[in-house]
Amino acid sequence: MKGIDNPMRLMVFIYLLTLCSITSVIAQESNILSIDMLRHAYYRGEFIPITITFRNSSASVLNKVVLSAGLFGIDPITCTIGPIQQGESITRLMRVPTALAKTGNYRLNVSANYSGGKAAATETVYIGTKPNPDAILVWNWGGNGDEWDLKHGFNTLCGTTWAQKECADKDFLKRMDDAIVRNAYTTFHPCGGLTEGEGLSRLDLSDIKDPDSHYTRLSEYYREHNYTMPNPFYPEIAGRQNERNKKIMEFMKDFPQIKFAFFNSELCDMMDINLNKGGLELMQSTLGFTDENTGPPNYVAPNVIADDDKGYLLHKYIAKQGKGWNLTNERAAEMVHRYRKDIWTITDPYRDAALLDMFPGIDVVGTWTYTNPDPKLMLYVETMRAVCKPTGQIPLNVVTMLNDPGMLAPTKKWMSMGPGRLKVTTWINLSRAPKIIGYYPPFKNNSFYPDPDCFENPYSTALALKELSEKVFKPYGPMITNLEVSPRKIAVLCSDAARLYGKSPALGGWSPNMQIYHFYTVLAMAHLQADVVFDETIERFGLSDYDVLVLPKCDVLPQSVYKNILDFQKRGGIIIADQYLGPEIPGVIKFDFDFTYRIKVSANAIANNKAYTEWNDLMDRENAKYQDVTGVTALDDQKIMESYAARLKKGLKDIVEPDIECSEPTALLSVLEKDGAKYLFVINDKRTYDERLGKYKSVLEKIEPQTVTVSLKNWEDKGLSVYDLLERKALKVQQKSGIYQFKLSLTELGGKLIALYPKSIDKLSIEFPSKVRQGSVYPLLVHFKDADMLNMPGLQPVKLTVTDPKGTRNSMSDYYCAKKGLLSLDLVAARNDAPGEWKINVEDLTSGLKIEKRFTMLKK
Repeated sequence: MKGIDNPMRLMVFIYLLTLCSITSVIAQESNILSIDMLRHAYYRGEFIPITITFRNSSASVLNKVVLSAGLFGIDPITCTIGPIQQGESITRLMRVPTALAKTGNYRLNVSANYSGGKAAATETVYIGTKPNPDAILVWNWGGNGDEWDLKHGFNTLCGTTWAQKECADKDFLKRMDDAIVRNAYTTFHPCGGLTEGEGLSRLDLSDIKDPDSHYTRLSEYYREHNYTMPNPFYPEIAGRQNERNKKIMEFMKDFPQIKFAFFNSELCDMMDINLNKGGLELMQSTLGFTDENTGPPNYVAPNVIADDDKGYLLHKYIAKQGKGWNLTNERAAEMVHRYRKDIWTITDPYRDAALLDMFPGIDVVGTWTYTNPDPKLMLYVETMRAVCKPTGQIPLNVVTMLNDPGMLAPTKKWMSMGPGRLKVTTWINLSRAPKIIGYYPPFKNNSFYPDPDCFENPYSTALALKELSEKVFKPYGPMITNLEVSPRKIAVLCSDAARLYGKSPALGGWSPNMQIYHFYTVLAMAHLQADVVFDETIERFGLSDYDVLVLPKCDVLPQSVYKNILDFQKRGGIIIADQYLGPEIPGVIKFDFDFTYRIKVSANAIANNKAYTEWNDLMDRENAKYQDVTGVTALDDQKIMESYAARLKKGLKDIVEPDIECSEPTALLSVLEKDGAKYLFVINDKRTYDERLGKYKSVLEKIEPQTVTVSLKNWEDKGLSVYDLLERKALKVQQKSGIYQFKLSLTELGGKLIALYPKSIDKLSIEFPSKVRQGSVYPLLVHFKDADMLNMPGLQPVKLTVTDPKGTRNSMSDYYCAKKGLLSLDLVAARNDAPGEWKINVEDLTSGLKIEKRFTMLKK
């Protein structure tokens, strides 16, 4: 088993580290040989750098001293030094290879041989396997990086960072070593350049007297709390940020277990437009005017603003440049990538504007999504896909487990998400083929939680995540990360101009971009899969990829977007809208769904007939303003939304219909594809009240099993073989009038992953030598064939187990993904692997087929 699943391995490693430190001290007390090393855990294939110091304490010159360094049981490397005068010390850097060492704990032996004597020293190191590059990364936004996190499914940790403490202390180094032992990645915090204080990740500005060095304007909340913030436009700030990050990266570059650089989280919420000298000059040079000269909206047609409307241009300028947020993020990311291109930089949140190019230079664009009263609000992942698509950045849509006071229960305390909702929100993210999924905040030891049952009882949210990790993330993650969302013919416009100038009633939600997701949810319940596009998406790329355009909450549109829509309609495009559509567009199919009631789906509203007049996560709950409302139960909300989905399907019959449909609106669909095969995610959204919160009727947290029928109307291939991957079996398919149908049992796990192949998987085969020798590398090939002995298309998830003569699992044992019917790996026969008969076992996680291959390991 890998280190992450084997706490005993970690305990042994820590014990040996303690033992070896004693040994090293004894060696150093001889005043002849000493060794120095920063890390004690390495990936297989790395070179271990050791600084060796030899001091001649004898009474004569030593003409020749042979230094030797190596892992116990592996051939050492040597170098010769000398002559060395009496009392002289010589230091050498030696790099010990690890490529041919099997995974595990080792004594690292160092010796100095010279005429008349020998000196020795030792350290204990761990050689681990790099995490699978195809594995899905499960990120704990605020985790401590302890064993609890790893046991519950996280493989990418935040944790304490060296940059906060100005030194590589024992705690930091231990966490870095532990990450390799546990087969996990870790995170550090570079200097974002927006916070003051002690530590390398912050800026000390106490010696800067220039008033332009600080903002004169922050958001209202932070002004009230007397916050200050460095000015990103100020040259001295830029210089100091770069200096700090250069110092940090000179150190961090040597820790390959670091996967993420995370910085400036949520600080954009503090920031308003920069009105210092540098900020005003940039505004004037960029726009040709300042915020004092915008004037009223410039309408060129009813509810259509000019593209050069000053208020609209200023709005985009503030979001993209005027705060300086993007500038300081880009500086930090550039310095990280200068030293380590493989580290993913993250900042968040993306939520205040539906605009492109807000995170230049950043690898991962993140946000977090609140999902009360409906986990389907997690469909906000489509907005994250939309902002990342033009740049190729990676979207990170974090599941927020916190619920605002009064939402789940009539209390003034925050409460946690239940296990059922966690599963549905997770499956929604999974169904968009993410590289990384995240959760906030940590389950354990968090003051936000007044309800400890979120991780301590059978209804545990943490146990739900652990179950998903074991049954979905680990076995199918390497396949999911290689999938692609199938092209869609429906686009839903999230208009930033409408958010800026629109007058329609607010529909609730923590972000202005959430306004479209009530209508988008109805589309999803009607199994109409759609992309989200922005005003800027249409301006730059047009609508040629789509046949249908949906315009929810589009009170106002920019002129170029309006023109594109009219052109789209002229070429036969279908336009759907709600009652709030402002611009004149003839022939629109309208629906007047009323979503204003959804703000009333809360425990406070149901129990006390009260609801917040506004909502965001910086509100002062003690002094918040309420409005009198009549509460709506979560069950009534679900029924209303189902009725809207039925109305939508009826109104679009024979006009817009899904290619893949399901018999129930409580099952959500998402089609993905790769290399000639399609894959269907089916999410079980049939929920009821649970034992914990059901009495408040505020949220449907508990998943109920159901059986549904899936119909494929336009399957282009001549045949269809359907596999339930989680059950690892083929499903019975019926065909009638060109429509393929199959039944599917959805469980409390919350989702299914279905493979759709033209032909069935018929045969597995393993290609590997029958005899191998220690210390060599051999190709291992696994073939997947159909009934015609042709390679299978698409992707096939694989469980590979390699065992030695005693049945011990080799570190190569893991979950993988075959591509186009072939899994190709290199098996390293380590210099110290056990000789004898070995086994390779392969299980196809699509069909359940298994195969075994035996080979003999010969001594070198």
